[in-house]
Amino acid sequence: LSFIGKKFSFSLPDLNQITRSSEQLEGRPYVVNLWFTSCAPCIAEIPGLNKMKIEFPDVTFIAMTFNTGEQVSSFLKGRPFDFIHITDAKAFVDQWQIGYPTTFFIDKDGTIKDVLIGSDINGLNEAKFRSSLKKIL
Repeated sequence: LSFIGKKFSFSLPDLNQITRSSEQLEGRPYVVNLWFTSCAPCIAEIPGLNKMKIEFPDVTFIAMTFNTGEQVSSFLKGRPFDFIHITDAKAFVDQWQIGYPTTFFIDKDGTIKDVLIGSDINGLNEAKFRSSLKKIL
């Protein structure tokens, strides 16, 4: 993929209106999952994503969406999704022009090391996800 080896750079407000940025994450590996609230494969992988967050405490996990904060807050009332949530990020998300869900694996220097696009309706492919995580640890 053409994204691999490029810098992942952002500065956007989270669900609590706290600005989160790639600069704040320098020195720490992180994962960014692009999703939306009515995406069935996105929703199917959430339990697996929550599990990965617990399994890899040294990695920061961020969920980004074009949905509004209100839509995401409403969604989260019914489903635990334990990531930092960045909402209303349509312009940022659109620049990637890829399918959903898409997960970026970014190393401590801010470089994209791997990208997983799409998901099985049965949920997260944990083996593939762990393999991608190893590239940033």
